[in-house]
Amino acid sequence: MACSSKNKVIVVQNGARRQYAIPAAFAKAGCLEALYTDICAGNGIIKMLEQAAPFFPSRRLGPLFNRRPPKEVLERTVLFPWWAWDVRSALRCDHHFERLCKLRRAHSAASEKMLKVGFGEATHVYSMFGECIEYQLEARRNGLTTITDVNLAPSAEAIVAQAQAKHPNWEAPTIYFGQETAAAAGVRTVMELLKESTDLFLCPSEFVQSDLIENFGVSRARTRLVPYAVNPKWLSIDTKPSPGRVIFVGKAELRKGIHNLCAAANILKEREINCEIYVIGDAPSEIRRQPAAKNLIFRGRLGQEELREAYSTADIFVLPSLAEGSAGVTYEALGAGVPIVTTFEAGSCVTHMQEGIIVQREQPVELANAIEGLILNRDLRNALARNGRKKAQKLSWESYATRLTAALFDEAKDR
Repeated sequence: MACSSKNKVIVVQNGARRQYAIPAAFAKAGCLEALYTDICAGNGIIKMLEQAAPFFPSRRLGPLFNRRPPKEVLERTVLFPWWAWDVRSALRCDHHFERLCKLRRAHSAASEKMLKVGFGEATHVYSMFGECIEYQLEARRNGLTTITDVNLAPSAEAIVAQAQAKHPNWEAPTIYFGQETAAAAGVRTVMELLKESTDLFLCPSEFVQSDLIENFGVSRARTRLVPYAVNPKWLSIDTKPSPGRVIFVGKAELRKGIHNLCAAANILKEREINCEIYVIGDAPSEIRRQPAAKNLIFRGRLGQEELREAYSTADIFVLPSLAEGSAGVTYEALGAGVPIVTTFEAGSCVTHMQEGIIVQREQPVELANAIEGLILNRDLRNALARNGRKKAQKLSWESYATRLTAALFDEAKDR
């Protein structure tokens, strides 16, 4: 469903989240007014660095060159380069409250610059969670409809803090967007600010939607549920699963449930279940040296070809997350045709006993039981794998653009 010609959207986005899928979807629907972002390839200073790269090669510039919006987005992109520097400077700060203040100043400074550029012909402003709230608020005051993409459940910090209290010495305290830090310091939280500046909250999962409604008083009418899409490159993987090979993809941290995976691995070892559990992604030394992690195999971060090979030979994919928005790796596993064991809080598109098994968070015995069941029941394992790939085929980028614009612009919807 293409949006009507009267709808024009400015997307405010720091970084290249999901390879610019959001502005690309609006561009495809013919309603992208502009993308306001920090830096990207093909434009501004990065374009100049690209031209100079053959003469001044630098591996450190490689990730920046990969930030390349589609052509139809690039031609409508407005850059705010200092936004990138200010955000990175803030993230390097170890003190939680100081980091929160610096992040807010970074987004506030970017908002001021964006306001000087203005709103053009836009009718809507689409912002990522907690970014440039002042710009969003001014847009709403000017009669534009404001949309916030809630890419991580607002309760994430509180949930992780509870896990860190139960498992000391596993990781340092974590700040995501300062919800708990602000509340503890007596300043306005990001959700308090967003409830003032946002008309519609875009939710990638039922977990995020229920978190907003149940814990932050957002009315259901102000939420829109739109799951993400599966990159077609995962659908091309030739699956040749190795029985008992279990993979976890993501950073090894408490939010991702690494402590529960450790416990489940130990249970499976005690039961003499023939399996190997691989952790693919960054794994801090504090996690690796935990005695409980003795039955996990840490492979570190893999390149794209190595990751494709890992998915192709995986028997089961597991992600026992405590809090997400909608974990991208679960979409990868769906596309690769790997049955998934995960939690409701991971925000996946998995239906229980259709494409995978949903277990309760913080329940390692239940997690171990699910993994064991799929290893021993090959018919169930293979049925879930087939169903997963079929579902992934329906979650295309084309369908995402249709679902997104329908959710936001369908005038028949109950406001």
